[in-house]
Amino acid sequence: MEHTLDVHQVYNPMVAPFNTSTEVLNGAEINKDNYTESGILIPNIVADSERIVRTVYAPIHLKKKVNELRYQAFSSPVDMDEISVTRLEYSNADFCKQSGKENEKPDKRRTYFGLAVLLASEVREVSRSLDMQGDVIYSPIDSNIAHADIKLGFTPIKDQQLTGEQILLMETLADQARLFPDNDMDSNAWTSGELN
Repeated sequence: MEHTLDVHQVYNPMVAPFNTSTEVLNGAEINKDNYTESGILIPNIVADSERIVRTVYAPIHLKKKVNELRYQAFSSPVDMDEISVTRLEYSNADFCKQSGKENEKPDKRRTYFGLAVLLASEVREVSRSLDMQGDVIYSPIDSNIAHADIKLGFTPIKDQQLTGEQILLMETLADQARLFPDNDMDSNAWTSGELN
């Protein structure tokens, strides 16, 4: 049976060197690739208290009145149930900004604008309140070991309208998210306030 860790631990290679790609630590199987550069183990389960960061792109994610998110900021691509986010406790604001800028596509109405923050608990509570199956799942990728996905519990299908309940879920997430416009686009550093 596969186990997951629900708390982070510090990895000290002098005490517990890895011999293979996976080891067992305190009875849980872990992957050595789940460590940050500073040696912090990223747990497989996203805690309710974690801040998750969503990159915001203009104009597709913004209402005409600036600083208000459209529900599309929390919509999945067609035929997928995954909204990319970053676990802030295992990265930092500078990384989130740089990643967002790298993934902008101005020719497709995706110009980097800033960052939006939710707690994992907010995603889960909103989903439960609407009797939906939303969650935040850890899904590391090569370019972002702290990557996760918001799963809404449904998959948008091309040329098929979303239900009112599905749109309400995304609208509620957009309303609850704290939006932080980037005030210094030219800098690689995040200088636009603490992400909370």
